Amino acid sequence: MIKSLTLTLSLFFALTVSSQKLVSGPMLGHVNNDHSKYWLLLKNANTLSVQINGKSLILDSLLTINTYKKYAIVHADIPSRHLVGDSISWIVDDKLVFTSKIDKPREEFSFLIGSCALGVPRIFRPIYGGKEIIFKNMASDDANLMIWMGDNIYYRKRDNKSGKHIRRHIWRRKSKHYNTLLTSAKRHYAIWDDHDFGPNNSDLNYKLKSSSLKTHKLFWRNAYYGNESQEGIFSSFQYENAEFFLLDDRFNRDIPGTENTLLGEHQIQWFKETLKSSEADFKFVVLGSQVINEKNVHECYNQYPKERQDILDFIEEHRISGVVFLTGDMHYSEVLQYQYKNGPKLIDITSSPMTSIIYKKATISADQKVKGCHILEHNYCKISVNDTERKSITLQFFNKSGDIIFEHNINLNELTW
Repeated sequence: MIKSLTLTLSLFFALTVSSQKLVSGPMLGHVNNDHSKYWLLLKNANTLSVQINGKSLILDSLLTINTYKKYAIVHADIPSRHLVGDSISWIVDDKLVFTSKIDKPREEFSFLIGSCALGVPRIFRPIYGGKEIIFKNMASDDANLMIWMGDNIYYRKRDNKSGKHIRRHIWRRKSKHYNTLLTSAKRHYAIWDDHDFGPNNSDLNYKLKSSSLKTHKLFWRNAYYGNESQEGIFSSFQYENAEFFLLDDRFNRDIPGTENTLLGEHQIQWFKETLKSSEADFKFVVLGSQVINEKNVHECYNQYPKERQDILDFIEEHRISGVVFLTGDMHYSEVLQYQYKNGPKLIDITSSPMTSIIYKKATISADQKVKGCHILEHNYCKISVNDTERKSITLQFFNKSGDIIFEHNINLNELTW
């Protein structure tokens, strides 16, 4: 395994070359003023170096390494002051294996969302999932962020019984096009849903959920995970005039019921306080389950009616503007809207699936659906945030070939009290 790890910083531009020792990554996760969080998967490697700007620094204290058999899962927290706008060269065992770059945030930015990324051997894809070329097209998009909205991988029965979730992640990250998206010049953030948490429709009673949580933390580099009051994957982060709230709909999810909880008491409290205090124009709330759908289809939030209504009432009571829900899971895509009687709209943008099976018998929520948006093919969504005088967001849904199949614009004043 990795015997010694010294990160040397010295800038030069180099072409990307391949190496079997770099299995996947480097993937960029959360970036703040202090550090940029990177993730890499190495195999049979001894040394790792990063080259930026001609200066040599020893950064061993900024590395976290977890091993699994012949693999090393590496978290590299590199000081952000060195990186914005610069090329970063990654060197494994004295070989240049990858060159990446961090772009500086800008007032007008965009991000991608998607869910349900089933991975199966090529021979079974016509039956169980779509072509993975969709990831290559997503990678080539100039979006600043990628939000993975759950079912990012699919655990098998043997993974859920043994608790060896890590091996499924390693297998998935070896996929060529999947890895191309991970290594693209975007910041990656991820929540989970049932299939990358545990068995189908799993909840707080899943006995190996702590193993799932540990594995999720190993393979994704969000800003943080949960808080002192409640374990889980929930967190928030800001990007220019937007704030993102990544919610956890599995770790403390009860069985459906009027008085039961989807998020758990402490996460609800954290979410309310964080949402209320946000000064962002747009507040993107990311959740595996649809929120404003008033029909009890699949695992939507309406199966927990009291808690769902409590959130809607809280937004109204505190006149919180600019709320947009981003959801997955449904195996079809749509845009829903909820109209307050004496206030603005709430929007729920569902993007699903990227490669999983398409649910062609989907129930159409005609009374809530934005006209023309009912997508029954593999897709992803790009959301562009316009921070000019007339602030707005533009939604563009793309099919697996990268063609636009639906487009819609929402002005901030439509979401403002």
